[in-house]
Amino acid sequence: MQCWDCLSEAVKLLTCGLVCLGKRQRPELEAPLLSSPSPRRRARYERYRQGEHSQKRRGRDKAPDTTHVLQHGHRDIQQDYELRNVLGQGAFGVVRMAVHRRTGLKYAVKTVWKSQLRRRADVEDLRREVQILSLLSSHPNVAALLQTYEDAAGAHIVLELCEGGELFERIAAKGVLTEREAAHFMRMMVEVRRNADVPWPAFLLSHRDIKPENFMLSDRSDKARIKACDFGLSQFYRPGRNFHSLVGSAFYVAPEVLRRDYGPAADVWSLGVCLYTLLSGLLPFFGETEEEVFDMVLHADLDLETPPWPSVSRYAKDLVRRMLQRDPSKRPSPADVLQHPWLCEAAPDQPLEQVVGRLALLHAKNKVHRAAMVVAASRLGREDLPGLHAIFQHLDADKSGTLTAEELRVGLQRQGKSVTDDELHQLVAAADVDGDGRITMAEFVAATLGNSLQQREDFLRGLFQRFDSNNDQQITADEMQQLLAGFGVTPEDIKAVLEAHDLDSNGQLDWGEFLSFMQKQTGSLQEVVRRRLSSYEDRGSSSGVAADAEEEEEGEEHQSSDR
Repeated sequence: MQCWDCLSEAVKLLTCGLVCLGKRQRPELEAPLLSSPSPRRRARYERYRQGEHSQKRRGRDKAPDTTHVLQHGHRDIQQDYELRNVLGQGAFGVVRMAVHRRTGLKYAVKTVWKSQLRRRADVEDLRREVQILSLLSSHPNVAALLQTYEDAAGAHIVLELCEGGELFERIAAKGVLTEREAAHFMRMMVEVRRNADVPWPAFLLSHRDIKPENFMLSDRSDKARIKACDFGLSQFYRPGRNFHSLVGSAFYVAPEVLRRDYGPAADVWSLGVCLYTLLSGLLPFFGETEEEVFDMVLHADLDLETPPWPSVSRYAKDLVRRMLQRDPSKRPSPADVLQHPWLCEAAPDQPLEQVVGRLALLHAKNKVHRAAMVVAASRLGREDLPGLHAIFQHLDADKSGTLTAEELRVGLQRQGKSVTDDELHQLVAAADVDGDGRITMAEFVAATLGNSLQQREDFLRGLFQRFDSNNDQQITADEMQQLLAGFGVTPEDIKAVLEAHDLDSNGQLDWGEFLSFMQKQTGSLQEVVRRRLSSYEDRGSSSGVAADAEEEEEGEEHQSSDR
């Protein structure tokens, strides 16, 4: 363009800054238009001309070099360990039990497949998790990191094996719990978080997903230690630089997390919810929908008056009240919590009324309800939900019949729905009920329409009939187990649900009892996850979505090949 050749470099630089750069990088207009540009602005202009400006902003989205993900040489893990049965699966890999060939000791090995590390951010997240585990591995209440291996296929992290199961499952199996025992468990949980407050070069550590499921027991003995696990959402925190991603689990999330401006104090809130549940067997904030749960977290009064709280010591209630202070600046630090009288031998050795039964029921209800919703959704055909089927096929770039984390990311970004790495991790974990790391059509429907479907009696009637295999209008424990066993639901879980909702005590659920259970049980999916998935429906009618899917089929194939 000849007109540009007549203009000075200063004008070109200023125009570039005003039009092309981000808002924060635009120059002020106070300087004379024809003043000499600074070396920094000249360099920025040259980078922009060469296309480096956009490259820098998209750097975390570029395909990474996965030759040395853990930044050390390749080593064959199978020379030292025999990899055995799968303990769990996720979006990026698998966790297996392993036996050391020389010592015979058992460990857990987390394998992250390099094929799933499609962006630099994925590699950075993995390195950060390994770094955090390394920093905390000497802590007696953290599942220790033993070794790391890497080969052409993946990165392998050898961890201490926690054979004792989840903490709350153990408590539920005890039959009785005293305040002193609850204080002992709570002290160990807070000790883990206290260790993270030791500042490494100007940083602190925030776990960001504290909940009962992330505390395991080292073994099956009565003297087993509590072990914290799953630091996948943990982040280093620099004072003054708050987090803004909506992560965590709905019932345990702090108010400031919902406002997307929070720091490590959010972990203390989550520990406070765990303490409330330990002492009462109940959740402090609940609702029929995630929206109601979040509204309760933000505004509801804390109930420390109704049973069983009158029988709980005043020291215990004082600590709960302090930890669930909505103003994070007034919340005690983990070190302060450990100095509280209730954790310093003031907890009485008296049984907590009905806590164990409530804990068992709380855990069982969530598992049974989630699995049942997926079973029900699997019966819905294309004619029932034409729009959702079209959306699912639109997201399923490789036409495998399941969705990966990367397919969800690409599909959401294509619709202008930004999603952070943390939110994507939460989305997959919440929707993936069977834990295989991929989302089926049934899981997708249950995640996007769960709340609305569980209010439809015709939908739940179909689920009831599917459970009722002999058509006697009653559902037995065996009938439920036949359909739900593949989702990790145990006979004990089903027994707990039956005992809670079998109002006529005949050992079965009739239609009314089943309806009450399904409609009153609050799901565990985050509202943000549901909103991102169901936002596809806002694009228009079902036919419109289907048409869009067909029109963009060619583009999808191209984008899939790019990935």
